[in-house]
Amino acid sequence: MDACSAALKEHIDRYLVEKPHQSLRSISLKAGVPYSPLWRIFQGKGTAEFGMAIAVINVVATADDAAAFLKAHFPDKAKIAHQIYGQHRAGLSSDVFRENLSRFVPNQVFSLAATRAGTTEERIAQIYGEKGSEALAELLECEILAREPSGRVVFPLGNFSIGNPDDFLTHFSLKLQGFDVGLLGTPGAVLGSLTETVNAVALDAIKSAIVDAYSKVNQIVLSKESEGGLPVFAGFAMCLLDKTEFSADQEAK
Repeated sequence: MDACSAALKEHIDRYLVEKPHQSLRSISLKAGVPYSPLWRIFQGKGTAEFGMAIAVINVVATADDAAAFLKAHFPDKAKIAHQIYGQHRAGLSSDVFRENLSRFVPNQVFSLAATRAGTTEERIAQIYGEKGSEALAELLECEILAREPSGRVVFPLGNFSIGNPDDFLTHFSLKLQGFDVGLLGTPGAVLGSLTETVNAVALDAIKSAIVDAYSKVNQIVLSKESEGGLPVFAGFAMCLLDKTEFSADQEAK
């Protein structure tokens, strides 16, 4: 077992001792990672890849311990990894969840419920009609969402974020599919897209600007002062259109 996987296992073991009501399954759900490879790591037989290690360590360790873990085992990626993934909230990973997340209406219904304010059956029916009601019923039946005694529908694991890149891209594309252009020009929506050739220094500056923007928006939405009833989506993405000239030295940044 490599040092990174062994260290991650130690954090998992400590977490389960300190929180006996939790389980490896609940860690899998909160981290948004598949259960099987996590089980293999827990048994001392698996290898913790970068994405899984980040997602899990931010569930089972404190922010300081997570930062130390990333610095020790992923030093070239520790800074940006902790800036982005260190702010993640509870996620969910299962075949049932992914199947719902990959369809537009269930994705939208879930997103409305996975907020501090949650949503209601009446609100879903008002926005998405019969399809919305059917999607909500399925999400409730699968116990992905839960109905509180007050009637409010919520995501029982708390607020939601995604650590798996493939899941994120699916979620992101569906959010863009539902973008309301009628809100452009108001505080309710904004669009921006840039395509250009730049040098390596500029590329790193662009990445840093996006990471900083993500961090700032995340702080805003999670602050006590920002609590309210307006569900909002904000997405950030950057990628090279042609990476054939992208060197190994640049990749390590």
